[in-house]
Amino acid sequence: KIIIKALLLQANYTYTSNSKIHFMFNNILLEASFDRVTREDTKDVLINFGIVYGSALEILKKQKLKILSISPELTPIELAQKLFSHLGYATWNNPSFSSKKTIKSINGLYLTKGQEKLFLPVNKLSADAFAYLKNEGVKILSIEKNTIIEKKTQ
Repeated sequence: KIIIKALLLQANYTYTSNSKIHFMFNNILLEASFDRVTREDTKDVLINFGIVYGSALEILKKQKLKILSISPELTPIELAQKLFSHLGYATWNNPSFSSKKTIKSINGLYLTKGQEKLFLPVNKLSADAFAYLKNEGVKILSIEKNTIIEKKTQ
């Protein structure tokens, strides 16, 4: 939850923990708790960390709610890829770029949506990679000790 919240805040999304959703099951009003990503351009995304399952989850999906289920065994990069893909981003693992007549690969996850470009490196970026991303207007995120820290590339 900490990683998701930090990534979303860095990407300028509104994130709410424990958002309550009401639904009917066998004529009984029930409540389910999800984390919520508020988006201006389309429906909100509800994040399920395995708390809601079975018939309740099926009923909510039939209501055309956008639900992203997260499992605890995902790595931080897999988690980021699943999250941002669900938010409409195109994702590429370990993208390549040209530098001084050579092609170099940057170890991490590149995310694009419209004009927005984000990069989540796996390791510390080399000076060449950092300069290239900065030149391209890419917002760089990093994961350090379970905390996400934004590195500005302006």
